[in-house]
Amino acid sequence: MQLNEASLAVGVFDDVLRFRDEEPQSYHDLGLAFEKDGRYNDAAAQFLTIMNRSWNGRFPEVVTDLLLPVNIGQEEFILPNAAAGEYKIKTHYYGNRQQNVARPTTIQVNLFTNYGSAKEEQKSVTMRLSGPSRVVDVGSIDVN
Repeated sequence: MQLNEASLAVGVFDDVLRFRDEEPQSYHDLGLAFEKDGRYNDAAAQFLTIMNRSWNGRFPEVVTDLLLPVNIGQEEFILPNAAAGEYKIKTHYYGNRQQNVARPTTIQVNLFTNYGSAKEEQKSVTMRLSGPSRVVDVGSIDVN
């Protein structure tokens, strides 16, 4: 995907999934490749599998909430035909180990339902994060 060849990445990660379907990371990587390839429904199916499947005990970090990988910069996650239910937004804050005084990390999340329609609703959340590495609850959104 770093070479901007999302369709090739889909094929590779699909092969990985066939060989390692017991690992949630296989579904995650394929989902990201589908998203980069513009195949949003296929991407959503992979992420829903992660959320809905019971995983082996060697994956204690997998919970039924959606944990989005966020790098420095803007990330966008779209579910064009989202299944009804509550979606929880969490991020993994990796912490700051600098010994000097550092500014807290600020995140902003804009949540939309019915985007682009007369029923569009938006909710914004801004948070400052500091301290040790941890998973942070950012918010949730209900899809009906």
